[in-house]
Amino acid sequence: MQTSLNPKLKKIGNLLPKGIDEISTSIWSLGCETLDRNHASWKNYRNYIGPLGIKHIRLQGGWGRTEKEKGVYNFAWLDSIVDDAHSLGLQVCLETSYGNRLYEEKAALGPGGKLPSGDETLKAWDTWVEAMVKRYSARGVKDWMMYNEPNLNKANKVEDMATFNIRTAEIIKRIDPEARIGGLVLSDTNLEIVENYLKLLKEQGKEKLFHWLIYHAYGANPDAVYPSVEKIQELIQKYASHLKLWQGEAGCASEEVQYALKGVDWTELSHAKWNARRMIGDIGHGVKSAVFTISDLSYHKDFISRYGLLKTNPDNSIIKVKTAYYVVQNVVSVLNDATELVNDCDIKIICDKKLSLYTFKDKETGFPLIVFWDGTSIPSNDCDMIKASFALKGIKLHEPVWVDLITGNIHDIPSEQMIFDGSANFFNEIPVYDGPSLITDKSLLTFTPVRQKK
Repeated sequence: MQTSLNPKLKKIGNLLPKGIDEISTSIWSLGCETLDRNHASWKNYRNYIGPLGIKHIRLQGGWGRTEKEKGVYNFAWLDSIVDDAHSLGLQVCLETSYGNRLYEEKAALGPGGKLPSGDETLKAWDTWVEAMVKRYSARGVKDWMMYNEPNLNKANKVEDMATFNIRTAEIIKRIDPEARIGGLVLSDTNLEIVENYLKLLKEQGKEKLFHWLIYHAYGANPDAVYPSVEKIQELIQKYASHLKLWQGEAGCASEEVQYALKGVDWTELSHAKWNARRMIGDIGHGVKSAVFTISDLSYHKDFISRYGLLKTNPDNSIIKVKTAYYVVQNVVSVLNDATELVNDCDIKIICDKKLSLYTFKDKETGFPLIVFWDGTSIPSNDCDMIKASFALKGIKLHEPVWVDLITGNIHDIPSEQMIFDGSANFFNEIPVYDGPSLITDKSLLTFTPVRQKK
């Protein structure tokens, strides 16, 4: 991958991606949304999923597509996707979205609508959910999400969200008591909604229906969301400490965009940095992280949402693989279930900028992976570097290297930039920019060595 990055360190290799048959990656998920509305094509992008290394995918159930005649379900479209996903070694999470205009003339077939209501509609909803869960739990689907982003419509009060989630989750659990369910599926990190939702679940004794609480977190600077995420985690500890937090949808575009995060001069490089920062920031806070999304979304012939890792035409055919696709591969290849978050590392930094920093370690060897970047602003379209010095106490490294997660390039750290005095390791003049890089031990990395000049 070509960028203007110049760390002025000797390059020794390039990270090799790891596919889903090589690693376990329960900390990551991948968005495969909008297939219920034909805004993307499973057939066209299916072969690009496995090489990312992410096994867990999000699909939307599509009530409006499945039931086009009252009481008659045509699951063929979803069968083909779920069965094929399983054949590829993927794990499916099915979302119970959206409405159905057979029952409500103005029902939303995408985000932003009013939750289904009224006796006939709710009875039909229950019947569809039951039919879907029976069908796909028998096919091996264990994970479910509630209705997507109900808070986008102000008519949906938090009481409505909680009641509707409980109603749906109880159907799922009745059919499959071992199912894992993600609740709320909030479009943002609205703390008032989160707290009131959790209160309502606890008051009714229904919090154990849910395995995850799901939020979405759009923002031009992906690092800016984490103070709110930390407060959500405090609320979870207060009301339902068993719940795990899942960032279920968040992204930015690779070029001009008309929806979320419009008005920013996005490029493929800033898009790639944004995704890497969001991914690592999420797992650095102990949050399951979704990449949104595998493919651009063709909302209509004149507008394609360029959030995907793959660039597409209006007919959903693939034009090219974007920079972010390779960056996701880089991140997943080094941070996966073989590593774990470390919260108690003694690391001191000297730098002109406040850095985002997260420390992980390899479970087998104990070697650290210290990831950092300048997170003070929106990801840029350049690679201007500054320098930082790190003092690491109680951390062992045999062959320290500097790895750029945007390009996947691995560089030696010169001996004159390292000091080991017995109590700490000092790394001086280490390159830093607004894309994630890391210091780790070379032995942890799978890479293609640079060819030596003869």
